[in-house]
Amino acid sequence: MQELIEEIDKCIDCHTCTLSCPIYAYTQKEIDAPYYRLQIARKIFNREKISSDEFQSIYNCPKCEKCQVTCPSEIKIVKVIGKAREELFNQGYELLAGHQGLRDGILQRKNSVKGDPERLLEYLPENFEFDETASTLYYAGCLPGYFMKEIANSSVQILKKIGIPFKVIKDEICCGSPLVDLGDVASAKKFFEENLEIFKAHGVKELIVSCSGCYRCFTKFYPEVLGKSIKVRHIVDVIADALKAGKIQFKKLSEKVIYHDPCHLSREFGKYDAPREILKKAAELVEFLNNRQAADCCGADSAVRAGFKELSVQVALKRVDQAVGRADSLVTSCPFCTFNLNYARRKNNRNIEIQYLTTFLLKVLE
Repeated sequence: MQELIEEIDKCIDCHTCTLSCPIYAYTQKEIDAPYYRLQIARKIFNREKISSDEFQSIYNCPKCEKCQVTCPSEIKIVKVIGKAREELFNQGYELLAGHQGLRDGILQRKNSVKGDPERLLEYLPENFEFDETASTLYYAGCLPGYFMKEIANSSVQILKKIGIPFKVIKDEICCGSPLVDLGDVASAKKFFEENLEIFKAHGVKELIVSCSGCYRCFTKFYPEVLGKSIKVRHIVDVIADALKAGKIQFKKLSEKVIYHDPCHLSREFGKYDAPREILKKAAELVEFLNNRQAADCCGADSAVRAGFKELSVQVALKRVDQAVGRADSLVTSCPFCTFNLNYARRKNNRNIEIQYLTTFLLKVLE
């Protein structure tokens, strides 16, 4: 804990982080400001009792990293919040109802959307053939695999077009990322271990994923918790490489498309250029005023949507409104962003189409 306390001690109370926080921007509550969350975390690490409001402040942080990139002291705020959640869980604090439901669903059905495992591969196109001998696995993830099947469906069709030998498996389970976000790292570790065993049994040496959360989990959480992982590529990078190699082409539409940078894929892993290079080949690309490292969060990630639905939707609506009137379509490369932005658009009657990258590209594939 000493290392985390030292991080917190770096805070100079400049409140720069407050201006960048999407949650504070909506609630306008000091307790939801990142600098205040750091002081709540200090109490947690010192095993002091915290209030219900303080508990909620730790869990309503989407860990979008926008505060972190603006912090002049370079405090690892997201790491502190993540460890604070883990400590709260280990100290026996009760999860919020939405978070408890999310955890129960993962432990019971081994996916985060309570999908029927027997129906996972229904996202595949009819009579779709894949290479059972391939060592590359298309790992759909929970949201694309069970709920937003058009993402997984379009992804495998594009991979097939590129000519990459890959397989899919019917015993795919959750990567474990939501459990880490809830603070239940012990349960997440069991999923990590089981996943690596499944991959080994199927001869899988590399993953291609559509989900930014899965990408973060295999790239970051597995090495942190297990000390090992598996090679993983996000489908955005796969498509960008194929485009450069001439293995795939798109017809260019006359419509305007605006790209939303997912927090983890962009601020955390720096994947800014690849999706833009792809979209420029398929449409006229326009930008949000706040883009790339300065992009606003969709409000869904790190289990915020599960525990604070209305707050999450309001954060998403702000982002949708920034796009309305600037473009015909909003495209992103994160299933969570796609879902939450679309939900906010639909519930508030905003006139703009919102799609995942591969769903959009399938329409223009030559």
